[in-house]
Amino acid sequence: LPPVHQRGEILAQAEHDPLAAVVLHLRSLEASRQATALSLTDPLTGLGNRRRLSERLQRELDRCDASREPLSVCVLDVDGFKGINDSRGHPAGDDALVAVAGALRQGGEAFRLGGDEFVLLLPSHGTAAAAEIAAAVGERVRVLELAVSVGTATYDGDGNGRNDLLRVADEQLYALRATRR
Repeated sequence: LPPVHQRGEILAQAEHDPLAAVVLHLRSLEASRQATALSLTDPLTGLGNRRRLSERLQRELDRCDASREPLSVCVLDVDGFKGINDSRGHPAGDDALVAVAGALRQGGEAFRLGGDEFVLLLPSHGTAAAAEIAAAVGERVRVLELAVSVGTATYDGDGNGRNDLLRVADEQLYALRATRR
């Protein structure tokens, strides 16, 4: 948008020039679209953020209820992330998060919840398919000389409740991590 002192002039011109009014409206729409995108995106990784995940998850759960198709989620946590930040510095930690985000983009719709925690949303994927994707993501991350712990959960209308999906996957992640210590 133009500076405040120019907006009055533009508005005055728009009253007399319909094309100027259209241009002003289009600029306003674009600024609004950009602001919305920023509010739903993690600035470091470019993945959807917690807010976008919440919106998408609710839509997918509604779709799942209507279609009776499963919906799976993978919750992922970077192993030893604090050590990366402590020993190599925060820029190295940021680089690791960006690299993990790149590996996740190949597996489903990915989101960063914050810190070193990510979620993959897997519409129309059952338990076995989610496990395969989780394993594939783990392999892609290992190539980056990093590791992730992963928990999965599936909603198919019969098992896990709508509100339990992320919690169940998160619990599975921490249970798996506890067995490796």
